[in-house]
Amino acid sequence: MTKRASGRMKLNIFLVAVKVALCFCLLIFGTYALFTDEDELNVFVTTADLDMELLTVDLEGNETDISGRGADVFKSDHWEPGQTRAVFLKVRSRSNVRVKYTLNLISSSAQLDGAIEYCSFLSQPFDVRGMTWESISAARDIQYLSEGHNSLSGDNYVTIEPNEEHCYALLVHMREDAADYQDRMTDIEIYLYATQGNADTN
Repeated sequence: MTKRASGRMKLNIFLVAVKVALCFCLLIFGTYALFTDEDELNVFVTTADLDMELLTVDLEGNETDISGRGADVFKSDHWEPGQTRAVFLKVRSRSNVRVKYTLNLISSSAQLDGAIEYCSFLSQPFDVRGMTWESISAARDIQYLSEGHNSLSGDNYVTIEPNEEHCYALLVHMREDAADYQDRMTDIEIYLYATQGNADTN
C-alpha cells in the first residue's frame, strides 16, 4: 500500500469519526432543547374532595340535613286538588374545589303525570311569605311533574364555590281539576348530583 493510499484511508476514517461525533452532539443537544424549551405546557391536576350537603329549611331558618338518607319532606301523604305546599332546600358545598351540581325530583310512576305542577327558584324562606300559588305561578315558569327526572335547578349544571350555599324554594301544587287522579300514587325523591367543575389554570 502506498503512502498516498494510506493517507486517504486515514482521512476517510477521520471524517467518519467526525460525522458520528456530530450525530451524537445533535442527538444530545436536540434532546436537551426538547426538555428545556421555554414554551412549556403546564398541566395541573387538582385532587377533588367532593362534599355536598342537602338540607331542608323551615320559615324560622331551622335546617335539617337530609343528605344521603330518606326524609319526609312534606310531612304528609294526603293531597287534595287545589292544594299547594312549599319546602325550602339548601345546597351547601363543603368541597375544596369548584363543583357543578343538579337538583332533581324523581317520580317513580306516571300515574300522576299531568296532575301535579311545581316551580322552583333561588330564594330564602322569608322571601315568599304570604305569597300564593297564583301570584308565584303568574311570574314563574311552571313545570308538570312526570315520571323520571324533573329538574329543580334548571336544565344545566349549576356552579357552586367551596363553602357556598344555594337556597331553593320548591312549590308543589295539585291542579284543581285533578279529581280523576284519585287513589293514584307515585313516590317522589329528591336527588342531588354533583361533579367537579372546571378548575382555573394559571
